[in-house]
Amino acid sequence: MSSYSNSSTTIRFYLCRHGQSEFNALGLLQGHLESPLSPLGITQAESLALKAKQWGVDHIVSSHLGRAQQTAHICAEFLNKAVHHLQLITPQSTADLAERHLGAWQGKAVAQLAEFHQFNTLCYQQTHLTPPNSLERVNSLERVNSLERDEQWERINSLEQVNSLEPDEKRERMNSPEPDEKRERINSPEPDEKRERVNSLERINSQEKSESTDTVRQRMQNALRDIAQMTELHTRSSSSELNVLVISHGDALACLMSQFTQPVLLKNTQGMLLTYQNGTLEWGGLID
Repeated sequence: MSSYSNSSTTIRFYLCRHGQSEFNALGLLQGHLESPLSPLGITQAESLALKAKQWGVDHIVSSHLGRAQQTAHICAEFLNKAVHHLQLITPQSTADLAERHLGAWQGKAVAQLAEFHQFNTLCYQQTHLTPPNSLERVNSLERVNSLERDEQWERINSLEQVNSLEPDEKRERMNSPEPDEKRERINSPEPDEKRERVNSLERINSQEKSESTDTVRQRMQNALRDIAQMTELHTRSSSSELNVLVISHGDALACLMSQFTQPVLLKNTQGMLLTYQNGTLEWGGLID
C-alpha cells in the first residue's frame, strides 16, 4: 500500500455488474467482445444510479469494456445532476476490471456450449482451469502443419520417382547437380506463406489468451487496491469513509467473490460489497 494512503480511511466498494447488453439478450458469451447496452440495460443502469445515490457514491470506476463504461456514465450523469458534489464525478476505467477472456467461446451461444457449462461448474474450485484458446489460433496452427505435410509429401514423391528409374538413369540423376529449382527451394528460407502464418500465430498467442479464475481474481484485487490508493490520494473530502461504485462483469465478479464465499453469477446491475482498510479487503455481502 502506498505511504500516501490514509490508513484510517474505510473504502466501501459497491461492485456491480453492468446493465444488460445486446449479447446478454441474445444469449451469447461476450468475454472481451464489445456489445452495447440493450434498451432494458439502459433502464437497469438508470435504476442502479438511484441506488448509487442512496449509497452516497463519491467515485465511479468501471471496466474498460463498452457495456461497463456505458453503465458507469449513465450513473455518473444522474449523480452529477441529483447530488451536490464539490467536484463532478468523472468515471474512470481500467482493463483490470474486465470480464474473463473466454477464448474460443467468445461470441458463441451459451445454450450450444456443453463444455462451457462443465467449465462453469468447476472453474471456481479448480481455479487454474482456462477456456480453450481462440479457434483462429488452432486453425492457424493447422494451416502451418498442413504446409509442412505438403512439403514432406513433395520430398517423398520426388524420392520415389528417383527410386523408380532404371539403374543407369537413377545413377545419372543422383550424381548430377540438383536442378536449380530444387536447390533453390532447399537453400532458401521458409516459404513466405508459411513464415507469415507462423508470425500470425505468434501474434495471436501473445495478444489473445483465455484466463483462469486465479488470473482474473488477482487482477481484480489489484485493481481495487489501485483504486483505493488513487481515491485516498486525490479526494478532497475530510471524511474517514469513501464510497466507490465499481462496474464490472458477471464472471469476473464471481471470480473475485470466490475469494471470500461461494460465488454466484450476479444478474445485471446486481452487486456485492467489499470494504477496504489498511490494505485489506473484507467481504460485506451481496447487495440487490
